[in-house]
Amino acid sequence: MSLSDLTLDQILSEPLFAVQALGESLVRNIGAEWWLWAQIALALTLGLAADLWRRRDLRKRYLSRSFRVDVTYALVDLFHLWHFTVLIPAGLFVHATLQAYVPWITVDALAALPGWVQLAILFVVTDFCVYWYHRTQHSNIVLWQFHKTHHSQQELTALTAFRMPIIDRLVTLAALAVPAAVLGVSYAQPLAVLVILYFHQLLVHSATGWGFGRLGWLIVSPLFHEIHHSSRPEHVNRNYGGVLAIWDRLFGTYAPQGKAPIRWGLVDERVPERFFGQIFVPVAGLYRLAMAAPGSAAEPVKGPRR
Repeated sequence: MSLSDLTLDQILSEPLFAVQALGESLVRNIGAEWWLWAQIALALTLGLAADLWRRRDLRKRYLSRSFRVDVTYALVDLFHLWHFTVLIPAGLFVHATLQAYVPWITVDALAALPGWVQLAILFVVTDFCVYWYHRTQHSNIVLWQFHKTHHSQQELTALTAFRMPIIDRLVTLAALAVPAAVLGVSYAQPLAVLVILYFHQLLVHSATGWGFGRLGWLIVSPLFHEIHHSSRPEHVNRNYGGVLAIWDRLFGTYAPQGKAPIRWGLVDERVPERFFGQIFVPVAGLYRLAMAAPGSAAEPVKGPRR
């Protein structure tokens, strides 16, 4: 019997059997997604090689509490705990809502195009939206409360790609669903695009320092994204691109590395280095923001990384 065949009565009457079925399901998922684990292992290996080449402090990078927090984020994601409980239901809900209440949002001319053309257009449109949403996260004090946890890591590794509050991921998913609905593609197609680009996100957080040469003018490289995470004044609020680096060059937000070494982390802010503590960072930030009204004695909330 598979996990999906279990009923509530069986779970309550035979909890050990339910646990066994859950364990078998997880093993099957891990086996089916060996390529995902291989990508993470490769990205971590490349990052470690760069660490050894640059003689970085490995103890500080891989034996710290902050790295263990990123490991927790990664395991929660890899075992699909957020996907099954939050992300997939939310994505299906958004897609169904758009289809039910704004069916006119679909551009029929685009929906009639071949699938690969749809995906190509969707990729460019989505990446354009990601750039502007990401830029807004850094300029809007409310959205910054959700996004700042991702920038709190002072030692980037491939696993930092997973350090994102669930609410931040929900909003990003909603932003992805809108262009998907406009093009008339199913929910699974943009998800497939994300899977294809999965390794890219791991690589740009791996701190290898690669610039991709001339290709770096088009594609976001690890060096490009490391500058985005830098807390140096000349790097703050720069290099927002997700996959395409052209948006930053077109809209004036590109910054090169310069001569000074990159220093990662937040500017004048700190978040708790605990997984469960970071879940409530946005809530605490919004609460302080609401309490910091004119004339209030509440502690002022830190603004975006300007």
